[in-house]
Amino acid sequence: MSWRTVCWVAIAAWLTLASVPAQSSATAVEFFHAAFDHYFITADVAEIALLEDGAIPGWTKTGYAFSVATDGSTENVPVCRFFSVAFAPKSTHFYTPYKSECEQLKAGSAWAYESVAFYLRLPSDSGTCPAGTAAIYRLYNNGMGGAPNHRYTGSPQVLDAMLSQGWIAEGSAATRVFACGPATPSGTSANTVVYSSKMGRGYDVSIYVPNDYDSNSAPLPVVYALDAQVRLSSLIEALRQRNPKVIVVQIYDMGLHLIDYTMPGAVDYLAFMTNDLLPYVEANYRVNTRKRAVSGLASSANFPFHALYLESPGKWSFAHYWMTNGSFRQQQENINTEEQKLFEAMGASPFPVSLVFARGATEFGPLTKELYDKIAARGYRGIHLYDVSYPLGRIETDVPAFFDALEILCGQPNCRGMPAKGSD
Repeated sequence: MSWRTVCWVAIAAWLTLASVPAQSSATAVEFFHAAFDHYFITADVAEIALLEDGAIPGWTKTGYAFSVATDGSTENVPVCRFFSVAFAPKSTHFYTPYKSECEQLKAGSAWAYESVAFYLRLPSDSGTCPAGTAAIYRLYNNGMGGAPNHRYTGSPQVLDAMLSQGWIAEGSAATRVFACGPATPSGTSANTVVYSSKMGRGYDVSIYVPNDYDSNSAPLPVVYALDAQVRLSSLIEALRQRNPKVIVVQIYDMGLHLIDYTMPGAVDYLAFMTNDLLPYVEANYRVNTRKRAVSGLASSANFPFHALYLESPGKWSFAHYWMTNGSFRQQQENINTEEQKLFEAMGASPFPVSLVFARGATEFGPLTKELYDKIAARGYRGIHLYDVSYPLGRIETDVPAFFDALEILCGQPNCRGMPAKGSD
């Protein structure tokens, strides 16, 4: 029995294979405004980013989301989005897939029609959703607090919690179903094989999700951790103990680490990640694409830097690059040349990425610090650099460095913030 088979058997009891949703869909993410005591959902990626970054103040994510369709069909109907400031000082939004409601509000003066927000299906006359779709509920606060507010959710637990607080379900009298969305991502941890369309070979992949993640969870940060054959057992144990609110995708090297993680092989490996692996993960899980990280240890720490260079200047596939005890001497000349070209290519352009250089008390430490110092001295505009050190060996450094980098990624330990009101 090979080491890889042993690893699969060791964690098979808690890992199951995820399925790919067939329908083109987006994610409606929920936010809460404590001062208003209001909920709000949006599937607009730019709007989500503004809310997450605090550019629209007062809103925090509740941790909930549901799937919506991105196109119309004979089954899907447009969802009208309205906005009202008629209840000042509070404002509120309203969504409806029902034509009669949409036309009635358009004809009035209290609500301003904004757009078709997304598409949903209507439930049957008996209040049920067709196979392959998921129920969505709409709740009304009954004017509590002096202004109307509606909460939209795919979670029966949230439905029950809001009803107990005096909210009113607006949906089927029999089932309380308001509308039907696309099937949600399964959200389960998994072992699978993802094939490279360019290289024509498969890579064993192990995917971890937190134990309280479900189909209604909001998009989470995702870390792509290379060298699973070395790191899997220690990272999995730590992940299970701390249960960070993050998705971790561990990829086995398939005996090709001296090819895939170094140049020129890193070119094809980056194509595998961007063309095959990232789309697979993001079809099966709710991923915050603004918080993708790639993490390497020793030899695999070369790859994050190659990937950073190969996509510069431009739209980077990752926002965070973690290099722990980098074995940069394997391609010292390449690394130096790439850094020089990177500096020339970026010039005064913004470089909105984070680089974490983690080092232990080994011969790899000085090499990692040397690259950090070189990049720090350049003064790249907008870059976030982190130099962290540990009195540990090459492998022992990995787990503490990984979790310190998680805190950098999310801004709080284990990527877990305080839940919003009514989110449990």
